Amino acid sequence: MTGPLSQATCPQCGSPSVQAVPIEKKELGQAIIAEYFLETAASAGSATVIQAMCLSCGRQWFPGTAQERSIRALSGQLGEAAKRAEEHRVSRQEREQAEKESRRFKLFVGTLGVLVVVVVAAMVMMERNEAPTLAAHRLRLACDPVFVKGLKKQLAEAEKWPGSHYQLRELKEQLDTVVSYGQLSERGG
Repeated sequence: MTGPLSQATCPQCGSPSVQAVPIEKKELGQAIIAEYFLETAASAGSATVIQAMCLSCGRQWFPGTAQERSIRALSGQLGEAAKRAEEHRVSRQEREQAEKESRRFKLFVGTLGVLVVVVVAAMVMMERNEAPTLAAHRLRLACDPVFVKGLKKQLAEAEKWPGSHYQLRELKEQLDTVVSYGQLSERGG
């Protein structure tokens, strides 16, 4: 750290080659960092904040903040006890962040699971509600000789088309379904 008459040094490498860089608060990314880390009067009311940069190692920091103190402690400039305390604090912070992310992930997976169950249940309910309507529609079609004749004609034409195996199978399934509904209606089922 710097005293009133001492020369500024890098909190990471201790080099005295430090440059002050004014940063406009209007620059969004920098402003967010400045507002988060700066707890000093240097940012209050001014359009710029000062960020220090080490010309030796490239480290950047905001002077007089908790960020600078943390960097100095981790580099050992504040003594072994401060270094161990800061390492412990950083470790605890990382552990808490990992736990927080784990809780978010579990919440996301749980919510996704509930959503899937709700969607499946809604689809089943819709299918149950549609089944009687669809059955009545198929029954009307099965009793309509014009529709059955047209379907048989399409099937005969499809047999002549080269490479129409899929369409042919679909038409046969439709005709079989209509015929089976027609047989049910004849039996009174």
